[in-house]
Amino acid sequence: MGSSKTEPSLAIVTPPSSATTKTVSIPPVATEAAKAEQAIIALATGALPPNSKGYLVQAGVFGSAQNADKLLQKLHAAGLPAHLETRVQVGPFANKAEADMTIRRLRELGITPILQPPAP
Repeated sequence: MGSSKTEPSLAIVTPPSSATTKTVSIPPVATEAAKAEQAIIALATGALPPNSKGYLVQAGVFGSAQNADKLLQKLHAAGLPAHLETRVQVGPFANKAEADMTIRRLRELGITPILQPPAP
């Protein structure tokens, strides 16, 4: 007694020669996984703009541009629509007060900073 999941079936019926025929398109039943796969293919082939709004999945953060490029090449080889983004970080600072002072200076320069607390 295996799975109770049933697969959809299609019956082919040959109409009598006197009957008129009509072609009907039946869209495939798409699972969430199939929809996700279609979105990945669409992005990889350029069907969707890479900067369109939606979810992004971060695959890694590196201190070395060379290591980031290696991962990018690996993801492209796997057919995934990956891209690099460059981050500029200021610090590290010994305490939050020093970081807050730098945040104020960055804001004076028209930069919107994000505070990244130290890793535990």
